[in-house]
Amino acid sequence: MFLARSHKKPVFLLVSLILLAITLGFDYPAKKILPLKDATGGGGSGEAVIERMGTTYGQRSIGIDLSGLKPGSVYTVWLERKEPRELKPLGVDEHHFKTGADGKARYVTQSSEYDIDNFHWDYITIYYHPDGDLGNTKDMTLALKGDLKYGWHT
Repeated sequence: MFLARSHKKPVFLLVSLILLAITLGFDYPAKKILPLKDATGGGGSGEAVIERMGTTYGQRSIGIDLSGLKPGSVYTVWLERKEPRELKPLGVDEHHFKTGADGKARYVTQSSEYDIDNFHWDYITIYYHPDGDLGNTKDMTLALKGDLKYGWHT
């Protein structure tokens, strides 16, 4: 049995919307892993694991495990753009952490999928603050960097 001509367009639109919703809901892998590489020769390394947050559409949970950093030191986490250079704190309330006596740390936050997946940002970067002052961005130095455009694996 065929639909009447007047019903074909609404049915087509409805089917198209359902397919679009399904596609948008499943296009993002459940987990993406981004290696953070040493930027200074100091021996540090890290790995950011970015996951969907259950039923919270558009939100990502970010867990970063770090090692080989300066013990008992303060670091900040940023989204960074190369051209034109721009930094945005990566974190909900705070975007800093302090390493333990062994030079290891774990940083956990969340972010919108827009920040992580929109290709505006080039890197997740970790900066070292030698004086421990979070407000002193002039003297902070790059420690680790992960390439948001080409560095992923699942």
